[in-house]
Amino acid sequence: MKFKHLEALRGLAAFLVFINHIQGSLPYFEKHQNLFLRAFCAWGSESVIVFFILSGVVIHHVSVKSLDTPALFLKKRLVRLLPIYFIALLLVELIYWIVEHRWDESNSIIGSVFFVATLQGLLTRPLTFNPVIWSLSFEMFFYVVYTLTIGKNQQYLLKWWFGVSLVAIGFSYFKTDIILVDYLVLMFSFSSLWLVGYFFYGQRDKIKVNLPLAVFAASMVPSLSRLQISSNYYDPTIYLISTLMWMPLFIVALKSVDDSKRIYLLKLNHFHYLPLYIILLFISFKFSKSLMVTKVTYNILPCLALLLLIPQFCKFTVALLLSVEKYFIFIGTISYALYLVHKPFIHLLSHYYPNSLFADLVFIIALSFGTSIFLEFWFQPRIRNFFFKSYMKPRAI
Repeated sequence: MKFKHLEALRGLAAFLVFINHIQGSLPYFEKHQNLFLRAFCAWGSESVIVFFILSGVVIHHVSVKSLDTPALFLKKRLVRLLPIYFIALLLVELIYWIVEHRWDESNSIIGSVFFVATLQGLLTRPLTFNPVIWSLSFEMFFYVVYTLTIGKNQQYLLKWWFGVSLVAIGFSYFKTDIILVDYLVLMFSFSSLWLVGYFFYGQRDKIKVNLPLAVFAASMVPSLSRLQISSNYYDPTIYLISTLMWMPLFIVALKSVDDSKRIYLLKLNHFHYLPLYIILLFISFKFSKSLMVTKVTYNILPCLALLLLIPQFCKFTVALLLSVEKYFIFIGTISYALYLVHKPFIHLLSHYYPNSLFADLVFIIALSFGTSIFLEFWFQPRIRNFFFKSYMKPRAI
């Protein structure tokens, strides 16, 4: 994928998931709780939204470059996902056995193998030591349904799919107690996030957005994604709105040409988003069940983002981001493996070094990044070479 800013964004999202799980799982942080630190690190949900959007963007980008048959498309996706995924499943079960002296629940293992495990536990819950694999169940669902749309009527079918996903969001607030129906409603409702990324990629050159606005919109996501306006803890409506708030930043990241003379169908500015911020402030303080320190911390972020309207501050921020971008690009290239393997290592080190934060951090970072580098730079390219007879470097999902 040639959009380096998106690769950096993927790396940042993976890094945020990583530190979120470290802060939330290590015994040291459980004993020495810091509400501000917890609020600062708890960006797991926002990062998963980024992964879903990126997946939709990448699939649209790839589909434009290569006209794959349904079978070839699905084969490419499976070759990319399955090898590292099953290595991660073996790793987590091995670590679970070492720590607990038994295997995980059989239904969780089977559900994880067949990509039907979800946090809601409709068919089954994900593995105890690696709950992050729930997102792969959604990812695989997206790919299977997308495969069925490939053909001359694809754009028509994709629009119908998006319509069905919106209807499914409505039905998600009413449980039928028919497990399979509720499961499909859940899958289709969250597929709207993936489709937004897919459709926005095609419209990216028709929407004008600048960096200060993009950051301002994205800075509202942490507060927005924590609203509990229904009994649905994982509310697809909130996640869909959060996805739309991420999109200005994605459009900025996708810019790769001089667009000074481009004609836009839509020009966004702060006046479009300030009313949303005011509404969000009211709703979050009145209806959110989050701690007060969390509400204050997250609702201050958009105010800080307004500093980017000062040209000198904006230039300084851009220079700072560009100076660290290469590190997040690197994390982006190993993000899939890192996402899958870090949690079991956290459990392993928490078991053996419960009272040593330094030892925990050193070994977790070394094992997680070392394993991810091996899987993405050595293992995965050879698997791809075996199936496609062409040695390739790690690719974005």
